Amino acid sequence: DGGNPGENKSRIQPEDLTDDVFNFVFADPKKSIAMPKSKIPKETLDKMRKEFLYWYPMDLRVSGKDLIQNHLTMSLYNHAAIWSENPEMWPRSFYTNGHVQLDNQKMSKSTGNFLTLEDAVEMFGSDACRLALAEAGDGLEDSNFSKDTADKTILKLTTLEEWIDEHIAAAESLRKGTFSIFDKTFDNEMNTIVGEACKAYEEMRFRDAVVNVFHGMLTARDWYREYVVGGLHIDLVKKFIKLISLTLAPICPHFCEHIYAKAAKLIGVSGMVVDAKWPDLPKTDKVLSAQTDYIRALSSNIRSTLAKQKKKAEGKTTLKLTISKDLPEWKTFVLKSLKDSYDEKGALLDNKSLSSKMKESGLFKNKKMMKNAMSYAAMLQAGFRTRGVKALQTEILFDEAQLVKDSTNILIKGTPFQKVEVAEAAENDRAEPGKPTISYL
Repeated sequence: DGGNPGENKSRIQPEDLTDDVFNFVFADPKKSIAMPKSKIPKETLDKMRKEFLYWYPMDLRVSGKDLIQNHLTMSLYNHAAIWSENPEMWPRSFYTNGHVQLDNQKMSKSTGNFLTLEDAVEMFGSDACRLALAEAGDGLEDSNFSKDTADKTILKLTTLEEWIDEHIAAAESLRKGTFSIFDKTFDNEMNTIVGEACKAYEEMRFRDAVVNVFHGMLTARDWYREYVVGGLHIDLVKKFIKLISLTLAPICPHFCEHIYAKAAKLIGVSGMVVDAKWPDLPKTDKVLSAQTDYIRALSSNIRSTLAKQKKKAEGKTTLKLTISKDLPEWKTFVLKSLKDSYDEKGALLDNKSLSSKMKESGLFKNKKMMKNAMSYAAMLQAGFRTRGVKALQTEILFDEAQLVKDSTNILIKGTPFQKVEVAEAAENDRAEPGKPTISYL
């Protein structure tokens, strides 16, 4: 009833809020409007108007998926009615999400499967809860808060802090000087991860952000730590600590403030992480990224092949990798046919048309060759559905043979082999560019 107008100096009464006042405060910014006749001081009216223009247009409204058909729809109607001549004042975006499940079950007090935010924070701490919620999922699908994930997150954060403590203490003994290929790879991978995380944050894909800034950074660090020769480089340890503090802060602010302050002297910062600028990093070196992906894929393939061929490799000391610079002629024909179709029509050639084209070419002499070609086409089509046009790109951006020679230590680590031999593929070999065949000597 207006009997308690509050402590604000303006002391506005309900009867003072006339239509003219509302029309002035919420007027279209593109139109000039006269000051209304009102008991409210001009200074207060100007302040109200300024505050409205500060917050509007609304950049984002976040709500539940069950409100799309009523509340959010009516919000659009209301904005369209008030600012009918200026759509720029309408909401810029809505973000809706599903409901939260607990350990893959619907939360319900009757079944006892429920957890309040207060209890979750008491049980796991706020940062572990935030990270587990971010990992639970985005979008309209119901997300799943896992107690096990939250519990493991505490251990992972604690382990990360211990690693940072160890390297702050051992900073003077860390390697210095020029970067090796392993240093450059780790440096480039951190740049890539932060770039992907930035996109994920901007698009409110928080699970993808966590995959990058937490799991991705830790995986990159562990790979670097395992294979680098001569120990970790001091500059990259500093960069890792600084980047993970800055980029994980939106999810785990308390933990990141803690490690940022703890490592401040080492990484050359002051103040709080919340006030720090988002890292501005070089663009990804695509060639270096391609080399990294190649070596990791080849290393994994060597180990999986060895696991299946233990008897065949028994007593052998040399890993032979046969490399091909070119695809066989028939594969080149299939690949080019699909690529040309995509370039011309934006879609891959259908199997019937591809089969006719192969028969006309004269390259496929018998049913077996046709069958192999159609199987190869099916593999490319499956890759296209998941990876897009990249699946049709077989060009190698680097010297494959030289990279294999430079990466011998990585490729034979954890295997019984003592050296790697690189051979060039014969015409009938199964090797393809980027996919060497594996044998043992």
